[in-house]
Formats: sequence, structure tokens, C-alpha cells
Amino acid sequence: MFSGREALVIGPLLVFNTVYLVQALDMPTPFEAGEPGPAFFPLVLCALIYVSSFGVMFSRRADGDADAGDGGSGDEMPADGKSIRPFLAIGATALFIFMLDTFGYWLSTFIYALTINIIFEYSSGENMRRVGALAVLVSAALTVLGWLFFVKLFDLHLPTGVIWHAG
Repeated sequence: MFSGREALVIGPLLVFNTVYLVQALDMPTPFEAGEPGPAFFPLVLCALIYVSSFGVMFSRRADGDADAGDGGSGDEMPADGKSIRPFLAIGATALFIFMLDTFGYWLSTFIYALTINIIFEYSSGENMRRVGALAVLVSAALTVLGWLFFVKLFDLHLPTGVIWHAG
């Protein structure tokens, strides 16, 4: 099977994904008007999360037989802090959702992408200046590509943020 640590991530993820799926199913049907509707991306995201979660569960189950004889329980926490990264990513995602209305797409998305880059790429063995510069470049590129995707390709309006209109 999979370790208790993985169950702590996959279990709630599947529960929240199911709640999200139920809410997405209440939205207008995708392709009802011949183009992706508001439910299209949430439904795709739900499907990806289900496939990824079950993929992790079943791949770990298949690998579990080979690891069963090592004497370890598989529940030990790594000393390098990597086990907290998924929880930090979930927190960053929640913060991103709250930031969108206030700060708008550009700033919120850049900060979110930068935070995720740092959470998963930042390690003490790397040249921190190089990692930071690369994280800024990747975050800026993702922000611009996301804007091009949503605004130019699908003609969707992204939040501008209330702080830019407070004058």
C-alpha cells in the first residue's frame, strides 16, 4: 500500500477534489455553446487529480511488495523537510485563491508561481542565487503564458484586483 504520510496527503486531496467536482458539475456544461465553458478547466483538473492520486496509490502498492522485506514501516519522516512541501504547496494555493480578488491575476500568479518554484526547487546544496534567478524567470514566463492562454486563446477575463481600482 502507501505510507501514512502519503495517506495524509492523498486522502484529504481526494475528499477536497470530490467536493470541487460536485461544485464544478453545477456549472454550465463545457462545450455547450461550441467552446469550453466555465466548467471545462475545473473538470479537467479534477480528472488529472483523480488519475494522479490513484496512480500514486497503485504504483506504491505494486512497489510495496519489493519494499516489504526492508524492515521499515515507510512512515518515517525524512530529515530534510521534504515531507512538508506538499502542505506548503496547498497553503500557497489557498493563499493564491484569496489573493486573486485583491491583487489581480498578474501579481497573484507571479507570487504563487514563485512560491511553488521555491518550495520544490530550493535546496541548501544548490547555488541559491542561481535557483532564485531561475525561479523568478520561470514564474514570470508561467504568468505570461497563463495570461496568453486564458485571455488570448479563450478570451476569458482574468481578475484585475481591487487594489488597482482603489483610486
